[in-house]
Order: sequence, then C-alpha cells, then structure tokens
Amino acid sequence: MDAMSSLEQVASSPSSLLTATADGDMMAFISSLIEQNAELTQKLNELTSQKKLADEIVAEAHQKADIISLLAEKEANRRAASVISESEEKAGAEVDRIVAEATQRAEAIKDLKEKEANDRATAIISESEAKARIEADRIIAEAKEQAHAIIEEEKKKAQQYGLLIIDKAREKAISILEEANAELSALASKAGEHGRH
Repeated sequence: MDAMSSLEQVASSPSSLLTATADGDMMAFISSLIEQNAELTQKLNELTSQKKLADEIVAEAHQKADIISLLAEKEANRRAASVISESEEKAGAEVDRIVAEATQRAEAIKDLKEKEANDRATAIISESEAKARIEADRIIAEAKEQAHAIIEEEKKKAQQYGLLIIDKAREKAISILEEANAELSALASKAGEHGRH
C-alpha cells in the first residue's frame, strides 16, 4: 500500500479505521527499519572482516618486502665482493705478466746491447788492445745503464697499467652495487604500492 492510497483511505474511512491503518503503516515502517538495520549490521560485519583480512595481507606483504630487501642486499654485497676479488686477482696476474714481459724485453735489449758492445770492443781491440778495453768497458757500462733504465721504465708502465685495471674493476664493482641498490629501491617501491592497495 503506497502513501497516496493510504491517504485516500483515511479521507474516506471512519476514525477507527484511520487509527488501525496508521498503526499498521507504522509497524510496517518500523519492521522495514529493523530489516534494514539488520542488513546494514551484516554488511558492516562483512566489511570489518574484509578490512581485517586486508590488514593481514598488507602486514604480510611488508614482511615479505623486508625479507626480499635483505636478501637482495646480501646478494648484491656478495656479488660485489666476488667481482672486486676476481678483478683484483686478474689485475694482479696481469701486472705480473706485464712485469715479466717487460723484464724479458729489457733483458733481450740488454743482451743485444752487450753483444753490440762486445762486437765493437772486438773491432777496437784489433786496432789497439788498451784503447779497446777502455772503450769496451765504457760501452758495457752504458749498455747496462740503458738496460736498467729500460727495465725500470717498463716496470713503471706495467704497474701503471695494473693500477688502471684495478680502477676499472672497482668502477665495475661500484656500478654493480648501484644497480643492486636500484633494484632494492624498486622492490621497496613495489612493496609500498602493494601495501597501499
């Protein structure tokens, strides 16, 4: 029964019928309110349960994000330490190889210079024994000094090259650390976004 028809009945009915109709409408209205209240209470309980579940999911996501962050940091540190160690080993081996090669080249140059000096000394000795020996000693001493200077120069070059390799290795390790930190930041950001949703 809608409001308009109720009003029409009230206008055309005696007062006893008017009272009964009003009481009936009031009871129906109150009953409707009670039903709506029950439905709203049930929905509120469901929402409360869903909110609790959502809070638990967010807490679990934060916990997982923290664990992932720690694992990623440990892995990044392990990888960086491994790269640095490997690079230093390679650099050390390269320095040793270059020094050995430089020493070998310097010895070959020294041998060549000494041979040249001896050849020259032999030619000079044929002209004058005393003069030849003095000249030969001078040339040999000069050759040894040159060889020594060459060895020192090659060693310096080898050491500089080795330091350059180590610097490159450190730069690579730093780059890996930065990439790992970027991954950590991305994971943290994703975890934060997941937590907000």
